[in-house]
Amino acid sequence: MFGIVRVYFRDRGFGFITPLPFTGQRELYFHVCDVPGHVEFNPGDGVAFKTKRNRRSNKAVGVQAAEVDSAQRADMVRMIEKMRGEF
Repeated sequence: MFGIVRVYFRDRGFGFITPLPFTGQRELYFHVCDVPGHVEFNPGDGVAFKTKRNRRSNKAVGVQAAEVDSAQRADMVRMIEKMRGEF
């Protein structure tokens, strides 16, 4: 699967990914232990990942940097900025 990092909390070692194509799916939680090489991400970064079911919901595992279609990236970045304005 592919997605865009919506937020990554470096100090806490976790973040959330919005799956692509964006169809209103739930965001996926990921933890630094699920990132090979412990790469740090920024909001808007494209990622490839697999999903794994945990106790509450699905989470992203095997998260790694990936190229994402520029139009999809632009849409997601606009959505992220809009969401930040709502908090």
